[in-house]
Amino acid sequence: PETYPVNYNCPGQVSVACAKEQLAPFSAAVKAAGGRALPLKVAGGFHSPFMASAAQGFAQVLADCQVGQPKLPLYSNKIVSPVRWETIVRNMIAAGADTFIELGPGKTLCGLIAKTDQTVKTYALSTQADLEQIVKEVLGGC
Repeated sequence: PETYPVNYNCPGQVSVACAKEQLAPFSAAVKAAGGRALPLKVAGGFHSPFMASAAQGFAQVLADCQVGQPKLPLYSNKIVSPVRWETIVRNMIAAGADTFIELGPGKTLCGLIAKTDQTVKTYALSTQADLEQIVKEVLGGC
């Protein structure tokens, strides 16, 4: 069984997917190299070859869909390929993005963006109060 990089999150942080029996040897190797390995509570080996059958199923569903050209820039990842979050964030900044709003509970992505580039603004939106504050700060209270 292999170990695959699946998320290039920010400088110095990469997530991997592996079979359960590979976790202990992989963690030991990371520690021996001076790094830190933390197991994540996830339900599958997402963004790795472990998801090949899911990708095939998704392709079958998409085959019946009509997908037009996006009207806004689209930054995407694939089911069986690593998420290159740091690269995507850098590309968005290079294209002019200077404000990021994370939707949903928590602020994990805001933290990864801040580790990637401290010059941009990040907001986590999970409550009505968050929305009101963001509208006030970003849109000037529209």
